[in-house]
Amino acid sequence: MTSTTTSPADSAVTQDGDVLVLRISDAGKGGALDDASLKSATTALREIARGEREVGAILLLGAGRNFCAGGNVRDFASAEHRPTFIRALADTFHDFVTALLDADRPVVAGVRGWAAGAGLSIVLHADIAIGGPSTNLRPAYTGIGLSPDGGMT
Repeated sequence: MTSTTTSPADSAVTQDGDVLVLRISDAGKGGALDDASLKSATTALREIARGEREVGAILLLGAGRNFCAGGNVRDFASAEHRPTFIRALADTFHDFVTALLDADRPVVAGVRGWAAGAGLSIVLHADIAIGGPSTNLRPAYTGIGLSPDGGMT
């Protein structure tokens, strides 16, 4: 089977035969959630829910050494208005989680490196999570003074 990209500019969402592959993090930012990737993934997942895209399973991967280190704490710190910034990020994240559930397909998470904070929340939504010796799981929210979201609680 050959891999095809949803659009040339969007390597976060690809389809390999019957498997939708979603890369949810940004390798350049230590594996933090990537807003654009989440939005692209959400669009693809909604296509499945509406019957516009046919897939048998969904594979969640990180880009780089980590599955997903959660939200980018440096971006939080540099935000002009932190509450507004975090709310927008949480809304995008929750839209993704809802779309993942609505797609109603088996979800596999390939967890390499860290799955922390929101990354761990995403792993918990998978039907099957596969990790190895490099896999580390951490809730992380309390370390930055936030309550868990994305379904972790």
